[in-house]
Amino acid sequence: MGSLGRALILAATTAGAVSCAGADAHALGYRDILGRWCSATARLEFARQAMGLYKFADKSRSSSKVQRYEFTPGGAGVIVHWYNGGDLTSSEFGEFSADNRTMFLQPGGTIPRREYRRC
Repeated sequence: MGSLGRALILAATTAGAVSCAGADAHALGYRDILGRWCSATARLEFARQAMGLYKFADKSRSSSKVQRYEFTPGGAGVIVHWYNGGDLTSSEFGEFSADNRTMFLQPGGTIPRREYRRC
């Protein structure tokens, strides 16, 4: 194999390694979801064990126990498994901005897509 062939193999291997490292660098973790997130109508407050909701319109507050956070394959989103009264339900968040300051509640059933920003 000539030096051009070796150079092409080295370039391809390096590009693959950089690509994989980039994907891992953007995988979401707890630090990306925990904390305060605001929409136009409400504020969500995520902690390891609980999820708080504050509605701006009527200033009501509620808190629900979080069973677990499930980070989606590929690290692009997170599914929050939480208790609504005694019933286990879930909400999926994705479309995180590059700086992790914006995310979207993913639509499903009667739930619309909703934007949240760090607040």
